[in-house]
This record gives sequence, structure tokens and C-alpha cells, in this order.
Amino acid sequence: MLFKLCGLVVLGMLALGGMVTHLVAGPDDWWWTSRTEVRERMQEAHERALEAREQARERIWEARQRVRDRVREAQQRREMFREEARRRREEIRETQREWRHEFDPVF
Repeated sequence: MLFKLCGLVVLGMLALGGMVTHLVAGPDDWWWTSRTEVRERMQEAHERALEAREQARERIWEARQRVRDRVREAQQRREMFREEARRRREEIRETQREWRHEFDPVF
């Protein structure tokens, strides 16, 4: 009997506490605060995603710029080597012409 009476008192206290909470906080207050928190978290996540996307774009742009620079340097090196080879060929041709001019009448 005492067990039933203690259970009834505990149940009454829980019900009374629930009613007081319901009257003080309002029935939908927890729902709106929860929605507001979720909305704020979503907005923060969206801002972080936008910032991450912008950083990724910057990294990609910088990588492309580095590739362009390397290609430009390689082109300049090739052009320099071509000019050097062209200059050497001209020197060889000029030397051959001089030799032909000098030694051709002999033979």
C-alpha cells in the first residue's frame, strides 16, 4: 500500500512539474528554439562551405598560374636553345664557306 502511495505521489509531482513547465515555457517554445538553433547551425555550415569553396577556387587558380608560369619558362628555354642551335649552325656554315673559299681553288 505504501508502495502504491509513493508511486502516486511521484506521478503527481511529475504531472505537476510538466504542467508548470508547460505554462511557464509555453507549449511550442521548445520547438521554436530548436528550429532557431538548427537554422543558425545550417547558416554557419553554409558560410563555412562557401569559404571552403572560395579557398578551393583560390588554390586551383594559384595552381593553374604556377602551371602557366612553368609552361612559359619552358617555352623561353626552348626558344633560347633554338636560338643557340641556330647560331651554332650559322657559325658552322660560315666556317665551311670560308674553308671552301680558301681551299677550293687548291683542289
